Amino acid sequence: MSDTQASADLTIEATTFDEVEKLIQQLYQPGSVQNVSHIQKLLHNFQRSEKGWQLADALLGSQDEKVRFYGASTFAVKIRSDWDSLKDQDTGSILHRLLHWLTRRSNADEGPLVTKKLCIALVNYFLQPSVSWDRCLLHVVCCLGEGDAVSYEQLMSSSYRETNQVVQNLAKSQLRTALWFAMILVEEVGKTDSASIRTHKYHKKVHLSLDDATQLMQAAITLPGPGSESWVVYAHGAWIGESMQLTPLRTLIPYIAQPLWDNYTFEVAADCWTELLNTFPAFFTPETLVQLVGFLTGQRAHELLSCLVKGDYDQDAVAFSRLLLAYGDVSIQDLAKQPDSPTVQSLMRLLMQLLAYEGFAGAEDDICTPAVEFWQAYTEFLIDSLYAAEDQVEPWMDSARQYVVEVVEQCWVKIRMPPEGVYAEWTSDAKGDFKVFRTDVGTYFPEIPVSICCVSVTSHIDISYPADKVACVGILPLAGSALLGVVVCDQLA
Repeated sequence: MSDTQASADLTIEATTFDEVEKLIQQLYQPGSVQNVSHIQKLLHNFQRSEKGWQLADALLGSQDEKVRFYGASTFAVKIRSDWDSLKDQDTGSILHRLLHWLTRRSNADEGPLVTKKLCIALVNYFLQPSVSWDRCLLHVVCCLGEGDAVSYEQLMSSSYRETNQVVQNLAKSQLRTALWFAMILVEEVGKTDSASIRTHKYHKKVHLSLDDATQLMQAAITLPGPGSESWVVYAHGAWIGESMQLTPLRTLIPYIAQPLWDNYTFEVAADCWTELLNTFPAFFTPETLVQLVGFLTGQRAHELLSCLVKGDYDQDAVAFSRLLLAYGDVSIQDLAKQPDSPTVQSLMRLLMQLLAYEGFAGAEDDICTPAVEFWQAYTEFLIDSLYAAEDQVEPWMDSARQYVVEVVEQCWVKIRMPPEGVYAEWTSDAKGDFKVFRTDVGTYFPEIPVSICCVSVTSHIDISYPADKVACVGILPLAGSALLGVVVCDQLA
């Protein structure tokens, strides 16, 4: 269709569903900026009109995913912006239509584009001050189980099945839909102030859904995508405020641990553990962390890391490395102060090994950069401890020094420039990542006092390097204090 034809069509007022659907489809077709802007204005005006509610409902029945998405978006916008225009008797029908479409689209195995937008519309409904929808998650789960909208009043007045009985019978697409709703619910409520008189009630309602969420996540734990992390991250803030108990959520730990031993689910499970260790390590009990260490130092670890030795950065091996580093970050003090423990020695060997794999950092090796960040934190803890101890050096500090020496040696190998032919074939992103890595290491070296690490690295220089690529290597006195310094010219960068 030419721009002239499109412009002519736009002079017709969009009063029927077919015309609105046509306008939405035209948004995704080539055309001038002026026509696109005109279409958007027409759709916005119709969306915000009194007919917008009926429009949203009709658009969700379209065969075109883009049109369905616009229908779900219209519901979300009108609930957020035009809620006060509704009569009291109409609010319940809005919930019913949203649940009808959510279950229908879930039964049709709808993708995340439309389904998540419907979940957002439902959460917008939940956040309306005049709405009483305390057990919203249970309601959504039961509607999915029934295959259509169920009256909330009927649900609350009857001895309905327990949540765990309902979720066990849900199809994967239905479980995923319920999980998306649960995730969006806590993310949006988490943005409100729990201490505010106006919004505190939303947090109380979420707490009522904690057991329902736990049952849901137990059933859906192996599905890809976010799930339990969102609730645990939300629980972090609520736990700090002493308004939420972690016991129900901690029952999920065996469910997120079991997939670690399954090749098919390992990456998802490892990413979940990594996220939780990074954001809320207090969620895990000491007993749980002991079990995690058993996994990290077991046969499975050696199997996963064996491919990295060959320079094969398998997704599972990378996920395991991230998990190992996440545990290392939250356990630095224990790792430093218990050098004689066989378990600690195994972990430290693995953490050191992350600096020694084949490939150039950033360009081929995705593990080296976060590994250096861990060792920077380890070194900072050692330096702080030495300054605090003054002349009373503790036995563990000598072992820690030796680890830092080894880190420096490994880093020196990693920052060497590649052959010019190899470097020339890298993408600009790879060159940038490698340069950032070398800068990070260059920052790390001078921070290490010679009292901790006095080691010559000249033995690591490749004699085949042109002289103009290495400007200076050695021990440099800076600001009256002897510091280990390595200066390498970046003429290839």
